[in-house]
Amino acid sequence: MALEKFHYETKAGDKIVLPKFDTIPTGILRRTRNMNGQDQMFAVLETLLGDDSKEMAAIDLIPSGELKGFIADWQKDAGIDMGESSAS
Repeated sequence: MALEKFHYETKAGDKIVLPKFDTIPTGILRRTRNMNGQDQMFAVLETLLGDDSKEMAAIDLIPSGELKGFIADWQKDAGIDMGESSAS
């Protein structure tokens, strides 16, 4: 993975650090390509972070309205605009 990371602080104050969105390995995207947008995004997050990580626990606590903003910010940070389909 690249050394550059995306940093996000939830409204509750939890810190989440992820690889930049545009550095997600193609194999992860390939394995999740047939999933709907929401299933794909959670599968990508769980693969990158591990289901038992403190970051995944923080994501589990994010209200759904904030989750959409979190995903949009992650994509925007990499210059990617995929609309709402990824997080809705």
